[in-house]
Amino acid sequence: MKSSLILCVLIGASIAADTSFYTTADDNLDMESLIKDPERAEAYLDCFLGKKPCDAIAASYLRIIPDSIRTGCKRCNPLQKHLANTFLSGLRVLMPAKYEEFVKKFDPKGIYMENFLQKVKGY
Repeated sequence: MKSSLILCVLIGASIAADTSFYTTADDNLDMESLIKDPERAEAYLDCFLGKKPCDAIAASYLRIIPDSIRTGCKRCNPLQKHLANTFLSGLRVLMPAKYEEFVKKFDPKGIYMENFLQKVKGY
């Protein structure tokens, strides 16, 4: 009986750990103004692409990008979904070649990006 209870607690803790939200340096980042500022947008993008060093905020997002794309942003909170949607939508329109470079880096086989974009759409 005790072992069944312990097993249930461990499984519950495991499930809860898998569904926790990502932690980033700043989920209140004004992505609208960032994406409209070519210099700042390029700095973030260069960080994400490994071309230049990252500041603390960009680095915190870089840590979650691969997993969030692969899992369809399963662990993203609503603010993070908004940031991702705003960044990638703006990037696609304002810097299409850079957008393609981003996609090739984080989804080289073209398996995950469409699902990811659907999961963050509307945020």
